[in-house]
Amino acid sequence: MTDHNGAPMGRGELERIGSHLWGAGWKACLADHFEIRRATVGNWIRDDSVAPWAAAQLRALAMFPPASRGTTGAARADQVAELVGARLDAMAGQAGAAGWQAEEIRSAVAAWLGSDRA
Repeated sequence: MTDHNGAPMGRGELERIGSHLWGAGWKACLADHFEIRRATVGNWIRDDSVAPWAAAQLRALAMFPPASRGTTGAARADQVAELVGARLDAMAGQAGAAGWQAEEIRSAVAAWLGSDRA
């Protein structure tokens, strides 16, 4: 999903992200996730405007959705590896397009992994 830097979220984006994250019944799942009334989600759709706090969180969730319920062990590790790997591939591609060499990118990722931030 695209980083919108705080741009307003309308109905279309809300519906795309909601169905991406939760599939059928996404409105109820979204309300449960945020612990808000389901009518609030309906209002966002009707008004074509999502509360900024919710828009920011939904966009973040679209990039890294929560672990599937009941996922444990190796399946959980595989799930997060796929998500993180996809983001790393995208960032490496962007860095390469900006002129950074593959070895420089790998070195930067390795340094980050060895830091206290990882």
